[in-house]
Amino acid sequence: MTRYWRLFSAVAVLWALAAAPALAEEYGPWRPRSCVNLQAFGAIHWLDQSDVNNYIEAGEVEEFGNNDYDGYMQRMSPVTGARLGMVFNRFIADLQAQYYKQWRDGDDTGATLATFNLMFHAGVDLVRTRVQVYPFVGIGWSYTNFVVNGDLRRNPQYPDFAGAKEGVPGDVGLGFEIQNPIWTSRDTNYRTAVNIPVFLHLGYQGEIITYFWQIKHGQLERNVIDRFMGPYVRMGIGFGKGKYIR
Repeated sequence: MTRYWRLFSAVAVLWALAAAPALAEEYGPWRPRSCVNLQAFGAIHWLDQSDVNNYIEAGEVEEFGNNDYDGYMQRMSPVTGARLGMVFNRFIADLQAQYYKQWRDGDDTGATLATFNLMFHAGVDLVRTRVQVYPFVGIGWSYTNFVVNGDLRRNPQYPDFAGAKEGVPGDVGLGFEIQNPIWTSRDTNYRTAVNIPVFLHLGYQGEIITYFWQIKHGQLERNVIDRFMGPYVRMGIGFGKGKYIR
């Protein structure tokens, strides 16, 4: 978790450094007409994993989340991914691949929880400048693996298990994005550029539909509910191309 916090802090610093030129130079007149960018991001999601944690507690396995904190802050979970961002006048969209994985060890036991989310977002720019501010909504598909490394000799209530489930996640939030163009043309009213975009998303993501576990191996002692759901902060930086107009 410490390594992830260092990475997340580095992304935040890069975000600030990349944002500075756009705010300081030619801020007003130019705005994107069309941009396509590929970006990497890191995020913190505040996930409610209480039911999963109650289950693995029987195997004396440490809880998922950030155990350096108590209460609500203990829910902080790292998510990484890639984003294909698109700007078409005031319409902003993206396709995101998100990946989350945590593993915990106990005394000859353990547990692993991993989720892959594929999300599509769409929003509308509220300010028509080089800086975009946009509310957005999203929907997608999720796939979650849950693995329990049990020890029936020591704990009959904690058997081995491997299973997966699918879901339909939804997302709503507010985005801030700066394209940081490096001009490749110098026309008066129309320009092309190489982008070094940075973005910040604040929002809430949760599974609207969650399906039952598909058992691959072993068994669960009871039904375990897991929904990738909670508020988040997401930051990223990338590279792309764009066309700009006044």
